Amino acid sequence: MKNEQIDIPAELFEDEVVCFIAGRYHTSAENVVRCFLVQDGIYPEQENEPFCQAEGNRACSNCQGEKWKNEIQPIDFRLEDNEMEIMRDMIAKSQINE
Repeated sequence: MKNEQIDIPAELFEDEVVCFIAGRYHTSAENVVRCFLVQDGIYPEQENEPFCQAEGNRACSNCQGEKWKNEIQPIDFRLEDNEMEIMRDMIAKSQINE
């Protein structure tokens, strides 16, 4: 697993490309991002863990109750290579624009 911290911008969960990918797999944008993080070795796959929609990670000190999912769904799909590249590019561009 990579020992790096990555900031996922909240806007990524509403991005039309991420939502399109989510539609392909009949899942949420949050699960697409989590799948990317797991496949890229950034985040371990863990079930039944709270997930913060606003921060895009498993823990957020600023969360209010409405931002939390009670449980995250197990990942039952894998992103294709081109989808992984798209996600990497989107996250890299968001890191540059900060």
